[in-house]
Amino acid sequence: MLTAPTETYHRDWSPLLDELPAEQFDCLQSNLAVLLDSYRGPGAHVVLGSAPRFETRADQHGVPRLAAGLADRLAQAHDLAGLRVAHRFDDVTGSRLVELAAEHGTLYVVADVHDLAWTPYAGRRHEEHSFLLCGNGTCVVDAYHDETPWGPARPGAWRLEQSDVDALPLATALVLAVDDTAPAREYHRDNAAAPRSSPEEFAELGRTAPDALVQDVWLLGRSRRLYATWLASLPDTPADVLSAAHTHADAMAALGGRLFLSRRRGGSLSDDLINTLRALLQADADLVATAETAINGSTVDDEIGFAVRSVIAAVLGIDEAEVHGAVSLRDLPGFNSFRLVEIIERAERTLGVELSDEDFTPDTLTQMTALCAAFTRKRAR
Repeated sequence: MLTAPTETYHRDWSPLLDELPAEQFDCLQSNLAVLLDSYRGPGAHVVLGSAPRFETRADQHGVPRLAAGLADRLAQAHDLAGLRVAHRFDDVTGSRLVELAAEHGTLYVVADVHDLAWTPYAGRRHEEHSFLLCGNGTCVVDAYHDETPWGPARPGAWRLEQSDVDALPLATALVLAVDDTAPAREYHRDNAAAPRSSPEEFAELGRTAPDALVQDVWLLGRSRRLYATWLASLPDTPADVLSAAHTHADAMAALGGRLFLSRRRGGSLSDDLINTLRALLQADADLVATAETAINGSTVDDEIGFAVRSVIAAVLGIDEAEVHGAVSLRDLPGFNSFRLVEIIERAERTLGVELSDEDFTPDTLTQMTALCAAFTRKRAR
């Protein structure tokens, strides 16, 4: 059995760990996040939440898994935050890790968690896990936060003795530099327009690889909480969009809990759980599109927005307060493509304008803010 090193307080890293919402990151992202905060200052990590794409790729068994491996996380950290791999060293032993830390400074290290003594997974589970090696190789920093069957994993710093160094497994060590990068809003626009993987194919994991689905939905829940945190960090995110983001993140996390419970009790995943996932993935796309429209300069004239929402309420026969609180048109009772045509035609008569084919984007046809913005642009001409 591995002996855990001595936990300690690090004057530079421990304060950053205290401020990090570590429960919003996975085991690879968490230490990229705290490293980013060390470069750019506390709170810089929120940019990692600005592009919540839904992208899957086949694993070695041909199963469509969420794209969340080391290459994915490094690419994301580079695109969103400017973290660049300056040097990479593979299959490095503990003593060599110390030499590299002394030469290059703090290392971002990835190794099998089975042999990382400070984690509750030590000796129990095989999976790649990250940590930072700092202080010329005398200290480990690990920002990961989770509950496990063997006890909690919590962010911390641990002092390494020679015996602890000798016990470190073969690892990949990365020296990460930080570059300037484009504003997160631009990446968010690209993200909203990016192709998304098939929700249907992904949801079918519930029948063919249910344990894989449980893990991937858990990852989605964390990333959507981080997305809501990023939206909250912007000065002009509309309150309804922010509320919808928090509600969506809560719903994704709740589904992850239901899936986990079902599998722990030995059952197959029900049609209800899988259908709930399909609906959440559709809502996920709607939310990102709405948020992109709201925060990247698509303005809505208050008078026009009120008029369009009043028309929607009249056509659907529902209370105006319900319409004013909605983000996606799909969320409104009675909404369908036939009602959409009626809504557009009645709003055109009310406002004295006519929308053209170029105004009918996927967002305009499904998102409240986008539809109101289309009428605002047309009225201004």
